[in-house]
Amino acid sequence: MIWLNDRLVATQDAVIPVTDRSFLLGEGVFETIRTQNGESVALDRHLKRLRKGATVLEINIPKDDFFRSAVNEVLNATKEILIGRMRITVSGSGNLVITHTSYTPWSEPAGVVTYPFPLNERSLLANVKSTSYATSLSAHKYATARNADDAILFGTKGQLAEASTANIFLLLGNKLLTPNLDSGALPGITRELVLEWGLAQEAELNFDDLAKAEGALLSSSLRYLQPIDRINARSFKVNKKIEEIMTSFTEQLSTNLNP
Repeated sequence: MIWLNDRLVATQDAVIPVTDRSFLLGEGVFETIRTQNGESVALDRHLKRLRKGATVLEINIPKDDFFRSAVNEVLNATKEILIGRMRITVSGSGNLVITHTSYTPWSEPAGVVTYPFPLNERSLLANVKSTSYATSLSAHKYATARNADDAILFGTKGQLAEASTANIFLLLGNKLLTPNLDSGALPGITRELVLEWGLAQEAELNFDDLAKAEGALLSSSLRYLQPIDRINARSFKVNKKIEEIMTSFTEQLSTNLNP
Protein backbone atom coordinates (compact mmCIF):
# COMPACT_ATOMS: atom_id res chain seq x y z
CA MET A 1 0.00 0.00 0.00
CA ILE A 2 1.09 3.57 -0.77
CA TRP A 3 -0.10 6.86 0.63
CA LEU A 4 -1.14 9.19 -2.20
CA ASN A 5 -2.12 12.74 -1.23
CA ASP A 6 -4.89 12.02 1.29
CA ARG A 7 -5.43 8.25 1.40
CA LEU A 8 -3.93 4.78 1.18
CA VAL A 9 -4.12 3.16 -2.26
CA ALA A 10 -2.90 -0.09 -3.75
CA THR A 11 0.53 0.24 -5.32
CA GLN A 12 -0.81 -0.39 -8.82
CA ASP A 13 -3.37 2.39 -8.35
CA ALA A 14 -0.89 5.04 -7.16
CA VAL A 15 -0.72 7.42 -10.12
CA ILE A 16 0.34 11.05 -10.47
CA PRO A 17 -0.01 13.17 -13.65
CA VAL A 18 2.84 13.23 -16.16
CA THR A 19 2.61 17.03 -15.87
CA ASP A 20 3.77 16.88 -12.23
CA ARG A 21 6.62 19.36 -11.69
CA SER A 22 8.76 16.82 -9.86
CA PHE A 23 8.62 14.50 -12.88
CA LEU A 24 9.12 17.24 -15.47
CA LEU A 25 11.48 19.60 -13.64
CA GLY A 26 12.88 17.78 -10.61
CA GLU A 27 11.09 20.21 -8.31
CA GLY A 28 10.27 18.59 -5.00
CA VAL A 29 11.55 17.58 -1.58
CA PHE A 30 11.77 14.20 0.09
CA GLU A 31 12.86 12.36 3.21
CA THR A 32 14.07 8.79 3.57
CA ILE A 33 13.33 7.38 7.01
CA ARG A 34 14.31 4.11 8.62
CA THR A 35 11.59 2.16 10.40
CA GLN A 36 12.01 -0.48 13.07
CA ASN A 37 9.28 -2.75 14.41
CA GLY A 38 6.51 -0.42 13.33
CA GLU A 39 8.16 2.85 14.42
CA SER A 40 9.62 5.61 12.25
CA VAL A 41 13.05 6.70 13.45
CA ALA A 42 13.58 10.43 14.15
CA LEU A 43 10.34 11.36 12.39
CA ASP A 44 10.12 14.83 13.97
CA ARG A 45 13.59 15.74 12.75
CA HIS A 46 12.79 14.49 9.26
CA LEU A 47 9.61 16.55 9.12
CA LYS A 48 11.51 19.64 10.27
CA ARG A 49 14.07 19.19 7.47
CA LEU A 50 11.32 18.48 4.93
CA ARG A 51 9.56 21.71 5.86
CA LYS A 52 12.78 23.71 5.71
CA GLY A 53 13.52 22.39 2.21
CA ALA A 54 9.96 23.06 1.07
CA THR A 55 10.27 26.64 2.32
CA VAL A 56 13.46 27.15 0.30
CA LEU A 57 11.74 25.86 -2.85
CA GLU A 58 8.46 27.66 -2.03
CA ILE A 59 6.43 24.45 -1.99
CA ASN A 60 3.34 24.33 0.22
CA ILE A 61 3.18 21.18 2.33
CA PRO A 62 0.66 19.84 4.89
CA LYS A 63 1.00 20.37 8.63
CA ASP A 64 3.16 17.99 10.64
CA ASP A 65 0.16 16.32 12.28
CA PHE A 66 -1.13 15.35 8.84
CA PHE A 67 2.22 13.75 8.00
CA ARG A 68 2.32 11.90 11.33
CA SER A 69 -1.17 10.51 10.77
CA ALA A 70 -0.33 9.43 7.22
CA VAL A 71 2.92 7.79 8.35
CA ASN A 72 1.07 5.84 11.04
CA GLU A 73 -1.50 4.62 8.52
CA VAL A 74 1.26 3.44 6.19
CA LEU A 75 3.01 1.67 9.08
CA ASN A 76 -0.22 -0.04 10.11
CA ALA A 77 -0.82 -1.17 6.53
CA THR A 78 2.69 -2.67 6.25
CA LYS A 79 3.12 -4.35 9.64
CA GLU A 80 4.98 -7.26 8.06
CA ILE A 81 8.01 -5.00 7.55
CA LEU A 82 10.38 -5.28 10.53
CA ILE A 83 13.12 -2.97 9.25
CA GLY A 84 12.00 -0.63 6.52
CA ARG A 85 12.75 2.24 4.20
CA MET A 86 10.03 4.88 4.27
CA ARG A 87 10.13 7.70 1.77
CA ILE A 88 8.03 10.86 1.99
CA THR A 89 7.99 12.84 -1.26
CA VAL A 90 6.24 16.15 -1.89
CA SER A 91 6.36 17.32 -5.50
CA GLY A 92 6.46 20.87 -6.75
CA SER A 93 2.87 20.35 -7.88
CA GLY A 94 1.83 19.43 -4.34
CA ASN A 95 1.45 15.68 -4.76
CA LEU A 96 2.33 13.71 -1.63
CA VAL A 97 3.57 10.12 -1.86
CA ILE A 98 4.65 7.93 1.06
CA THR A 99 6.13 4.50 0.35
CA HIS A 100 7.37 1.83 2.75
CA THR A 101 9.50 -1.13 1.70
CA SER A 102 11.79 -3.61 3.43
CA TYR A 103 15.38 -2.59 4.08
CA THR A 104 18.37 -4.86 4.66
CA PRO A 105 21.03 -3.20 6.85
CA TRP A 106 24.66 -3.26 5.73
CA SER A 107 26.75 -6.24 6.83
CA GLU A 108 30.23 -5.20 5.68
CA PRO A 109 32.33 -2.02 5.83
CA ALA A 110 32.10 0.29 2.82
CA GLY A 111 34.62 1.02 0.12
CA VAL A 112 34.55 4.52 -1.35
CA VAL A 113 36.13 6.40 -4.24
CA THR A 114 36.54 10.11 -4.85
CA TYR A 115 34.27 11.69 -7.46
CA PRO A 116 36.08 13.94 -9.98
CA PHE A 117 33.34 16.55 -10.46
CA PRO A 118 32.75 19.27 -7.83
CA LEU A 119 29.67 19.82 -5.73
CA ASN A 120 28.38 23.40 -5.92
CA GLU A 121 28.25 24.47 -2.29
CA ARG A 122 26.82 27.87 -3.31
CA SER A 123 23.75 26.36 -4.97
CA LEU A 124 20.31 27.08 -3.52
CA LEU A 125 19.91 23.30 -3.24
CA ALA A 126 23.22 22.65 -1.46
CA ASN A 127 21.64 21.89 1.93
CA VAL A 128 18.21 20.80 0.64
CA LYS A 129 17.11 17.18 0.24
CA SER A 130 15.64 17.79 -3.18
CA THR A 131 14.26 15.47 -5.84
CA SER A 132 16.80 17.14 -8.17
CA TYR A 133 19.09 14.20 -7.51
CA ALA A 134 21.12 13.88 -10.72
CA THR A 135 24.49 14.80 -9.16
CA SER A 136 24.16 12.21 -6.40
CA LEU A 137 22.96 9.54 -8.82
CA SER A 138 25.83 10.23 -11.19
CA ALA A 139 28.35 10.02 -8.34
CA HIS A 140 26.83 6.77 -7.09
CA LYS A 141 26.97 5.25 -10.58
CA TYR A 142 30.62 6.33 -10.76
CA ALA A 143 31.30 4.45 -7.52
CA THR A 144 29.40 1.34 -8.60
CA ALA A 145 31.35 1.18 -11.86
CA ARG A 146 34.55 1.05 -9.77
CA ASN A 147 33.33 -1.66 -7.39
CA ALA A 148 32.83 0.82 -4.57
CA ASP A 149 29.83 1.39 -2.32
CA ASP A 150 29.77 5.18 -2.50
CA ALA A 151 31.55 8.20 -3.93
CA ILE A 152 33.04 11.09 -1.97
CA LEU A 153 32.30 14.60 -3.25
CA PHE A 154 34.34 17.78 -2.85
CA GLY A 155 33.22 21.38 -3.23
CA THR A 156 34.42 23.95 -5.74
CA LYS A 157 37.28 25.03 -3.45
CA GLY A 158 38.49 21.48 -2.90
CA GLN A 159 36.80 21.08 0.47
CA LEU A 160 35.53 17.67 1.52
CA ALA A 161 31.72 17.72 1.51
CA GLU A 162 29.85 14.41 1.64
CA ALA A 163 29.22 11.07 -0.02
CA SER A 164 26.63 10.65 -2.76
CA THR A 165 24.13 9.01 -0.39
CA ALA A 166 25.56 9.81 3.03
CA ASN A 167 27.54 12.16 5.21
CA ILE A 168 31.16 11.33 5.96
CA PHE A 169 33.21 11.38 9.16
CA LEU A 170 37.00 11.11 9.42
CA LEU A 171 39.05 10.01 12.41
CA LEU A 172 42.03 12.35 12.70
CA GLY A 173 44.22 12.51 15.80
CA ASN A 174 41.69 10.50 17.81
CA LYS A 175 38.94 13.02 16.96
CA LEU A 176 35.96 12.19 14.76
CA LEU A 177 35.37 15.10 12.37
CA THR A 178 32.75 15.82 9.72
CA PRO A 179 32.64 18.61 7.11
CA ASN A 180 30.69 21.69 8.15
CA LEU A 181 27.58 22.63 6.21
CA ASP A 182 29.38 25.45 4.38
CA SER A 183 31.09 22.67 2.44
CA GLY A 184 27.80 21.92 0.69
CA ALA A 185 27.06 18.83 2.78
CA LEU A 186 23.46 17.86 3.40
CA PRO A 187 22.40 18.35 7.04
CA GLY A 188 21.89 14.64 7.62
CA ILE A 189 19.71 13.46 10.50
CA THR A 190 22.19 10.83 11.72
CA ARG A 191 25.00 13.38 11.32
CA GLU A 192 23.00 15.79 13.47
CA LEU A 193 22.57 13.20 16.23
CA VAL A 194 26.24 12.22 16.20
CA LEU A 195 27.18 15.88 16.71
CA GLU A 196 24.52 16.53 19.37
CA TRP A 197 25.59 13.49 21.35
CA GLY A 198 29.18 14.73 21.44
CA LEU A 199 30.59 11.89 19.35
CA ALA A 200 32.10 14.16 16.68
CA GLN A 201 32.86 17.76 15.74
CA GLU A 202 32.51 19.85 12.59
CA ALA A 203 35.63 20.97 10.74
CA GLU A 204 36.94 22.23 7.42
CA LEU A 205 38.40 19.16 5.73
CA ASN A 206 40.09 18.51 2.39
CA PHE A 207 41.58 15.76 0.24
CA ASP A 208 44.75 15.56 2.35
CA ASP A 209 42.63 14.88 5.43
CA LEU A 210 40.83 12.11 3.60
CA ALA A 211 44.15 10.59 2.55
CA LYS A 212 45.61 10.53 6.06
CA ALA A 213 42.49 9.59 8.04
CA GLU A 214 43.04 6.82 10.58
CA GLY A 215 39.45 5.71 10.13
CA ALA A 216 36.23 6.84 8.51
CA LEU A 217 32.46 6.45 8.66
CA LEU A 218 29.48 6.97 6.41
CA SER A 219 26.26 8.10 8.07
CA SER A 220 22.69 8.16 6.82
CA SER A 221 19.18 7.65 8.11
CA LEU A 222 19.07 4.13 6.70
CA ARG A 223 22.54 2.81 7.42
CA TYR A 224 23.05 4.79 10.67
CA LEU A 225 26.86 4.50 10.89
CA GLN A 226 28.85 2.31 8.51
CA PRO A 227 32.64 2.02 8.78
CA ILE A 228 34.81 2.58 5.73
CA ASP A 229 37.69 0.20 5.06
CA ARG A 230 38.79 1.41 1.62
CA ILE A 231 39.33 4.89 0.18
CA ASN A 232 40.33 4.70 -3.48
CA ALA A 233 43.26 2.24 -3.56
CA ARG A 234 44.03 2.50 0.18
CA SER A 235 42.62 -0.25 2.37
CA PHE A 236 42.74 -0.33 6.16
CA LYS A 237 41.21 -2.12 9.13
CA VAL A 238 38.27 -0.62 11.00
CA ASN A 239 39.70 1.44 13.85
CA LYS A 240 38.75 0.48 17.44
CA LYS A 241 37.74 4.10 18.13
CA ILE A 242 35.32 3.90 15.18
CA GLU A 243 33.76 0.76 16.64
CA GLU A 244 33.34 2.45 20.04
CA ILE A 245 31.59 5.44 18.45
CA MET A 246 29.25 3.17 16.51
CA THR A 247 28.36 1.27 19.67
CA SER A 248 27.72 4.48 21.60
CA PHE A 249 25.44 5.79 18.84
CA THR A 250 23.41 2.58 18.71
CA GLU A 251 23.01 2.50 22.49
CA GLN A 252 21.80 6.10 22.68
CA LEU A 253 19.36 5.70 19.80
CA SER A 254 17.90 2.52 21.30
CA THR A 255 16.59 4.50 24.29
CA ASN A 256 14.47 6.79 22.08
CA LEU A 257 13.72 6.23 18.39
CA ASN A 258 12.41 9.78 18.00
CA PRO A 259 15.21 11.79 19.63
